[in-house]
Amino acid sequence: MAKPNFKNRRDGQSRPIKNTPTQSDENDFVNHKSYSVEPQSKSLEKLRPKYLILCEGETEKAYFDLLKYKILPEMSAIDVEIINPSAGNLKPLVQEAMLRQAQQDKYDKYDAIWIVIDNDECNSYKLDDLTLNHLKNEIPEPVYEALKANQKYKLNAPHYPLKAEDKMRQRFFLSKEDYRIFLEAILKTQTVEPSIIDTIIAKTQKRVEFEQYYDENPKALFTNKAGDFEFKGKFDPHWKNYVHLAYSCMAFEHWLVLHYECCKTAFNNSSEICSYIIEKAYLGNYRKGGYLYETFCKIAEPSPKHPQKQQSYETIYKPFADSIQNNAVIQNNIWLNLQMQTSIRRQMGRIYEVNPYSTIYELVSKFTGISFLFSNQKTTFSRFHDIQLLDRNENWELYFIYKHKNPIIAKRIQTELLTLYDFEKQVFLNVADKMMINTNEQIIRNEGVIILNWLKSDLPTADNCFLRLKSEDKYAYLILFFDLNKNDS
Repeated sequence: MAKPNFKNRRDGQSRPIKNTPTQSDENDFVNHKSYSVEPQSKSLEKLRPKYLILCEGETEKAYFDLLKYKILPEMSAIDVEIINPSAGNLKPLVQEAMLRQAQQDKYDKYDAIWIVIDNDECNSYKLDDLTLNHLKNEIPEPVYEALKANQKYKLNAPHYPLKAEDKMRQRFFLSKEDYRIFLEAILKTQTVEPSIIDTIIAKTQKRVEFEQYYDENPKALFTNKAGDFEFKGKFDPHWKNYVHLAYSCMAFEHWLVLHYECCKTAFNNSSEICSYIIEKAYLGNYRKGGYLYETFCKIAEPSPKHPQKQQSYETIYKPFADSIQNNAVIQNNIWLNLQMQTSIRRQMGRIYEVNPYSTIYELVSKFTGISFLFSNQKTTFSRFHDIQLLDRNENWELYFIYKHKNPIIAKRIQTELLTLYDFEKQVFLNVADKMMINTNEQIIRNEGVIILNWLKSDLPTADNCFLRLKSEDKYAYLILFFDLNKNDS
């Protein structure tokens, strides 16, 4: 398959950021609509959800500040804060989320609290000095020497300033399977019993906070290895109802790269990604920290009197802002995650053991009018209720109930509101000619069931496409993913 390249449109037309709707363009993934509605009275239900974003570090905060104050007016009701910068630790962030929610008035709770964090070597098997010390008397000396000789690797970051001692890093592995493959490779010249490799893995230090976070038990994240529950303060057993995780692996900078291209390179750490960003000239002389906000605020307003500033606006700021407003970055993130499905199946569905991978699109999409549905789930979207995308062996079936006072021509759903995005062709396709519609009425008044069917053989593979359902009454879209857990889909 040819590698898609979802670059933003560079047609030279200025697209100012303002509080008015913009013209729709079907060539864009979803042309973001920027609008606001002022409440008529205090008694009206609040029109915007109330979110809190807790960031691990300054880079993440700079990014969401930039979105909130410069690019997405819809984020005006969002609070962005840094908690425990650069710790790579989920526990204090989740605990802080519980505390913040408890401090809110009972009629003014956060609709959601998002935690933005890296999934990196802090969530891995580390072949560090502590691990080697644990293993020294547990394994044969030749095996120990082989581990010691292969303990470090050199970072590939020629364009990012690093001290000499920082260019060599200790090896780490997100998953047990990847660690085992590495051990088998470096020990292949020795006669090593499988139990030796099992011992090495068992004695290697591994933090499991991401695994505990995704556990159904809300206490798992705060349970130590001995099985004791450890939590300071008042524990909220319902925290999973409002706390959500937006992470990028290996670092937040991979999400930044997705603003410009589809990229599934498995970088080893943030320095390698920063070097790549500089090499591609995506964000100027990029640095971690507050660079994004500080730099973009200076060049966001072009001026003919300052040609250099005008050039920076056209080459750096505008493509970045367009990617967010037109949702190209979300499209690229979806592409990445679909491409990683084989690795996810190999890791038994543990997405936090796959590099690269990102769930940041789930957070950003909250402000750009996009919702998501996976097959065999159910949701309601706009005028469409009980939507389900079902696997029927040879067919895909889309089932929903249309409910609204305004009638709709059933055929219009098939020909206008529902499209399929083909990543390989990089276009939205009208699939009406490959779709069978089953409904009792040509015009649905008030309420009616609609069932659509496709042959699987008529569609691209599940990791190369998605369906998009357009809302009838607002600037919003529902993205429907096919079943990615079946090899035959």
